[in-house]
Amino acid sequence: MENNFKDDTFLAEWISDKLTSAELEAFKSHPDYEAYRKIKKASQELSFSEYDVDKALHNLKQNIPSKPIAVKKNKVKSLYSWIGAVAASVVLIFGFLFFKSTPKEYSTTVGEQSLVSLPDGSEMYLNANATAFVNKKKWKTNRAVKLEGEAFFKVKKGKKFNVITSLGTVEVLGTQFTVNTIGKDVFIVKCFEGKVKIRANSHTEILTKGMSSSIINGVVTNKQFISNTPSWLAKNETEFVEMPLTHVISLLKRHYNLIIENEQILNGKAAFTGSFINNNLKKALYAVFETSGVSYKLELPNKVVLLNK
Repeated sequence: MENNFKDDTFLAEWISDKLTSAELEAFKSHPDYEAYRKIKKASQELSFSEYDVDKALHNLKQNIPSKPIAVKKNKVKSLYSWIGAVAASVVLIFGFLFFKSTPKEYSTTVGEQSLVSLPDGSEMYLNANATAFVNKKKWKTNRAVKLEGEAFFKVKKGKKFNVITSLGTVEVLGTQFTVNTIGKDVFIVKCFEGKVKIRANSHTEILTKGMSSSIINGVVTNKQFISNTPSWLAKNETEFVEMPLTHVISLLKRHYNLIIENEQILNGKAAFTGSFINNNLKKALYAVFETSGVSYKLELPNKVVLLNK
């Protein structure tokens, strides 16, 4: 008889190693076989305390669309004749997909911005080339986001909310703010509404609306600002106030995935105040280098060579 390999009985026989040689060979030739095999292999190291076998099996069949494969069978066997062994195997395989607690990763690419709705209705706007990790399963007891790059947050009031970076942590209850890390030595936080607490190494401070804090090479600088929205969201531009040019270049590289040669000639240049546009490389290069008195040449779509005058 003809049988779709996604049939419960067929999958159960495969899990329990009860397929005939002909059936197994036919299954191996199907384009989805490798995906099933990897899931089964990975599941051998996992265990789960709660599961819904029928739901997991149904979800897997919905999430791995495929064309039916014809398998000749001499007899259709009942799933329930070996339900104990099959249930245990199904739990391992499908529980791996649907009950794991691995944090969800969100990321953006060059020139891209993305809005992420968090489990409690809070919002996270990722700037270009940023990555964030959110553990949705633990969200009710631990509202935390691990961030690499820059993001703007609109946080719903509730339990403590933390943004964790490699350079420091920002703690809030309900507010709007940005967090940005540049390389290994620049940590910038701006508070647009409410109140945030910053912890970076031995430094701790509280920012209120209209305050920013920049920690560059361990030196803390506080400034006031009047905007209600980050410039990269409002105007698609990245703005700087007295930022060391080397760090401006680091952000330029991150936004456009650039390779920049001869950066050493930037040593001694004055701090940069201005902005560059986030979706036009040529205009961005002009805004940064021309206004800073730096000659440059765009050799490849993503390679810039700085020139000595």
